[in-house]
Amino acid sequence: MKKYFTIIATFIILLVNSGHIIAQNNNTAPEWPSASIAVINTVLLEQNSRIGKELSEQIETIRKSFVKETDEIQAKFRQKRADLIKQRSILSEDSFRQKQTELQQEFQILENDFNTRKKDIDNAIIEGRKKIRELISQIVAQVMKTNNIDLVINNNNNQSFIVGVRANIEITKDVLQIMDSSNASIRLATIPNDEQPESKQ
Repeated sequence: MKKYFTIIATFIILLVNSGHIIAQNNNTAPEWPSASIAVINTVLLEQNSRIGKELSEQIETIRKSFVKETDEIQAKFRQKRADLIKQRSILSEDSFRQKQTELQQEFQILENDFNTRKKDIDNAIIEGRKKIRELISQIVAQVMKTNNIDLVINNNNNQSFIVGVRANIEITKDVLQIMDSSNASIRLATIPNDEQPESKQ
């Protein structure tokens, strides 16, 4: 019986010691590699940088020009339709129907042209904004290398969640300054040269 209690006591001691070792291991913090983190707001850069403002001016110019041209074409088409209706009383039924068909075909061609040009404009705008993002990426890489930054978080409105940020890791102003001092420019392919806004020096 005495030998039996000795075995149980030895087992309990080993169990307690094992638990103590496990607890010590669990309380040991892992050695994570240190990292330098910065925050940037690319939406602010796209809207407030010189190149971003120039692109917005181009977009506004081409949209206004397109709307004006479209309104003029639609006004001419409405006038043609009104003139045809006035001629109905002096035209034969077959002649009126033929002219009406021709007018509808002309309208269909204009509508197809409108849709094609609108698609071209939308694609040009997308491409222009893509080039701005590429420029931002290049400058961010440059700032990261210069300042030994390991990670940049894009802190756009409603697109990321950050609990707290130290003011000295915000690099948006640094990137904005480099963007504005660079000679980079973006031109939308669909804007005629004589309608392009002048670059701001």
